[in-house]
Amino acid sequence: MKALFRTCMGVFALCLTFACASVESTDVRTSGIYAGFEAKAGGDGSTTLSANLTVGENSNTYLDLVSGDTLQASLGEETKIMERNNLGSMVWYAANFLGDNENSEFNISFERDSDDNAPDSKVTLPAGFEITVPTEGDTFSIVSDKIDIAWDNSGTDDEMHIMLSGDCFYGQNITVDNDPGVYIIEAGILESIDGRQNCTGKLTLTRKRLGTIDETYGEGGEFRALQVRHININLTP
Repeated sequence: MKALFRTCMGVFALCLTFACASVESTDVRTSGIYAGFEAKAGGDGSTTLSANLTVGENSNTYLDLVSGDTLQASLGEETKIMERNNLGSMVWYAANFLGDNENSEFNISFERDSDDNAPDSKVTLPAGFEITVPTEGDTFSIVSDKIDIAWDNSGTDDEMHIMLSGDCFYGQNITVDNDPGVYIIEAGILESIDGRQNCTGKLTLTRKRLGTIDETYGEGGEFRALQVRHININLTP
């Protein structure tokens, strides 16, 4: 299965299970690198770009950039050096830009002093949207209520994903074809965890679009752009 870009917390959980490591970037040729890039907008007018480089695909060995190696993110004429972040041996790079309009094009360039550059990884943002149904704080019975979900600005060619999570029921992770603007979680689909009572459910909707990765990365990669919105609802038995 093609490795997707993994958010820092998701990968941190993975690192708790499987040992992670980091190596200095000068020890790895560009031809041996897998690139995981993401541009994520949350509806506040800004977009955050995140990047990690690993030694091959499906790897827990992260590149720590040294000796003039940099990741540079750009939107239009604005370019920023991406800043280093880490949790233990997990290393990633990030930059924030004002702007989250549909089709805004972002580029991440890997610039190197002693090996091949990889300057041409690009993605464009999908259209933004808002969750119109349900509304913040609505209450549903896990057992007997269906949950109607609706969002505006629908009908795009991009993938839509719905995730509902909470600590009193088993979560749902759904891919919706054709971006119809509506989806129903039917009554009885949710399943309580060990008879637990009320909890807060986090409903997250994501519109996703894939970009392109510079061919110089010999192990490939993925550059995905996301528009993400979420609300909290109440779940009862």
